[in-house]
Amino acid sequence: MIVAVVGRDSPGAVIELSLDDLSALENPLTTHDLSVAETLRLAQSLGELPSRLGIIGICMDPDRPLDDEKKISTAETLLARIDAWSQAQYRQSAKRRIG
Repeated sequence: MIVAVVGRDSPGAVIELSLDDLSALENPLTTHDLSVAETLRLAQSLGELPSRLGIIGICMDPDRPLDDEKKISTAETLLARIDAWSQAQYRQSAKRRIG
């Protein structure tokens, strides 16, 4: 899951978050009635939260939009994180199958 995060780090920074980290954010950026953290907590209480969930935050500052160069480097960092996470998940899954 990829979420926008305000005020946690410098704009464009890509960070990994836990559900607790997400819940602790003071200013969750949302256009919905429930924040992402509240939605995930609800899914958890209903037993519907996936057993594996990666949460990656892209830090934003509404008053300082990213320039094109920073957008590109942020996208590259994000893709590298997703690739590393998916490879780690694949290795863990393969180990469980092999036993």
